Amino acid sequence: MVGQTSACTIFKSIIPSSADECYVPIRFGPCRSWVPALIDSGSFATLINERAAVDLDLEYVESTQTVSGIGGVKNKAVGEIVIDMHIGEESFWPDVKAFILPEECMSIPI
Repeated sequence: MVGQTSACTIFKSIIPSSADECYVPIRFGPCRSWVPALIDSGSFATLINERAAVDLDLEYVESTQTVSGIGGVKNKAVGEIVIDMHIGEESFWPDVKAFILPEECMSIPI
């Protein structure tokens, strides 16, 4: 698990005392690696940093989707994927559609 931190520890406070507590561990599909992610329940889509997608060897298809709001400009997704997500140890979300954004558009891993 990411940094030896359990999902219970990450959610221990309503207002995070540090930036580290804002991230939750996520695992995609068959990948065994856990990565830190920022969950935004108000977002229109799931976004993955291109570098993280490459590092995790995720296979995605080209996309024509444009995303606005990140950095105040419109960014074209480089790809999209439908994948199962494991959030923490017990939460499973099947068939999540995610857009892959260029690395320079996102300063967080996912």
